[in-house]
Amino acid sequence: MRRGWMFLIPAGLAVAAVGTGWVWAKVGVALSCAGIVSLSPRGRRDRAWIAAALLFSAGGDWFLANRDGREAYFLAGIGMFFAAYAGYLAFALRHGRPQGWVLGTALAGYLAYYTIWLRPAIAGDAVAAAVLAYLAISCTGLAAAWGMRIDGRLKWPFVAGIGLLMASDTMISLHEFLGVGTLDRAILPSYFLSLICISWAVVGQSCTEAGR
Repeated sequence: MRRGWMFLIPAGLAVAAVGTGWVWAKVGVALSCAGIVSLSPRGRRDRAWIAAALLFSAGGDWFLANRDGREAYFLAGIGMFFAAYAGYLAFALRHGRPQGWVLGTALAGYLAYYTIWLRPAIAGDAVAAAVLAYLAISCTGLAAAWGMRIDGRLKWPFVAGIGLLMASDTMISLHEFLGVGTLDRAILPSYFLSLICISWAVVGQSCTEAGR
């Protein structure tokens, strides 16, 4: 893939974000990935869905980085990431359909996690509802990614990206609601890698369609 070198940009920003905590480096990872996807040679609708998803991710990063205890900012961040998942889901559904066993397994596991541990620890009903909705679309996104009918060399990086995003979100929930900080250092690396994996797969699919 000729455009592979461009991913050095979000990779460099990710290293800077992890090392310094600079907000604009964090936001820049998603923004640079959106830019790379937008430059893909083919698949205008695919590009639009994923580029929009990455822009929503950047917005979510900004709201969460600047929330300073404000519930409205936290809800806005969740809303932004929900919209991002909707974009990933739309891309996946254009190339297949959700894998039933993956959806069932993921929903069973995460609903149990939510019911037993998260919901009792979440104070506000609005946040609880937002977390539940986000959990549902996350599981659906993973199942849809798994069911895509594209080259496995591109499908599995996309699946890995969704999986890493879910892992990052799970670690955030452990920290945010349950006070478990053991895995905090892995949150940002897994999140940034998820964005790069997803973008790489989409650009690769575009290049494949264009014969490049």
